[in-house]
Amino acid sequence: KIPENDLEYYKVEAKKFFKHNRLKAASIEMIKHLAVGEYDEMLQILNEASKDINYDRKIGINFLDALDYVNDFLTREVIPTPFDIINFIYKGGFGRKELSIFVGATSAGKSWLLQMLAIHAYLEGYNVVYYSLEMSDISVMQRLCQIVLKKPVEKLSDDDIKNIKQVVKDRGCTGNLYITEYPTGTASTLTIENNLKQLYNIHGFTPDLIVVDYADLIKPLIRYKDDNKEIGKIYEELRAIASKTNTSMISAAQVNRNGYGKSRVTIKDLAGSFNRAFICDNVVTIGRNDDDREAGGGLAFINKNRMGLDSIEIPLTYNLDSGEIVFKNIYGDEVNSNVKYKKMILKGKENKQKIEDSLESMVEIENTSEKLEIVDEKIDNDDYLNELDDYLNNNS
Repeated sequence: KIPENDLEYYKVEAKKFFKHNRLKAASIEMIKHLAVGEYDEMLQILNEASKDINYDRKIGINFLDALDYVNDFLTREVIPTPFDIINFIYKGGFGRKELSIFVGATSAGKSWLLQMLAIHAYLEGYNVVYYSLEMSDISVMQRLCQIVLKKPVEKLSDDDIKNIKQVVKDRGCTGNLYITEYPTGTASTLTIENNLKQLYNIHGFTPDLIVVDYADLIKPLIRYKDDNKEIGKIYEELRAIASKTNTSMISAAQVNRNGYGKSRVTIKDLAGSFNRAFICDNVVTIGRNDDDREAGGGLAFINKNRMGLDSIEIPLTYNLDSGEIVFKNIYGDEVNSNVKYKKMILKGKENKQKIEDSLESMVEIENTSEKLEIVDEKIDNDDYLNELDDYLNNNS
């Protein structure tokens, strides 16, 4: 048995020994990747090998003991969006340690939405880092200015730029916004992790929100024969970054051929790996057909929401000259009232199938009123259903 006084010494020496041998093995492995120019793979191997050895093993939490700190578990930290209806549906916004994506075709406004989310969070006092894998950092800057000032970029003047600085000052912004550009296909998730470390080491910057425009353009760390497996792995790595850094991660994805020109896009129209839909916590799709484009409109659809309500349509209006996309609240001004919340669930008969599928023993139902009677038998004393039934009776 090692004497108590010497235990710490042996721990330190053991860590040195294991780390030395780990780095030695990693060096041999890195030489193979160096020969074929796989530099990201080399960085990943080195990063893993140089991690500190941790004797602590996380084996979980004791349920009863954890109840003493129940408020910590009930409180979900979110980053609010500029869209009231989205904040309501997602219970305040997109949460920390969550991966959220906007899915749409080319010119659906995905990058605009990401930029609106980034500048809004910044003006609300959050730390934001924006990774652009498609647009130049200057173009992103121009769009952010458009969004703040609601003016076309060609009409922006030096005075307008000063106005933005004044807006930031007036809002008392305590956060920072960093924009980092990487040429398409050159940045991996490891590149992003290393950049986050640099931002912390140099500026003491820790983000609350990470925006990746967009994830499908990230270079995979490991090449697979199946491209879909590569994309799925990238999304897993992004979600892991969000979890490790306690940030909200938001990105975008393209639709497949079937999704182009559709007014209502669903996750079935997601291009490539369908695993992305399972990995992501929140999925909002954006559809725009030819008529929508001519009218300056579109349709958002809540496909996935880990916090509850989904399958909701939200009409959109576009005015990109002034950097505006509006999520229209067609459910009334009192977006936070319970009645309006229930009315959203009733929106259209298209949600009938969703409710039917959610009840295992439910048989074929002809109308919503009969549906509510069956649901009421399954959920006793549910004020929600009673109020919903009253609403139907009053508006039949």
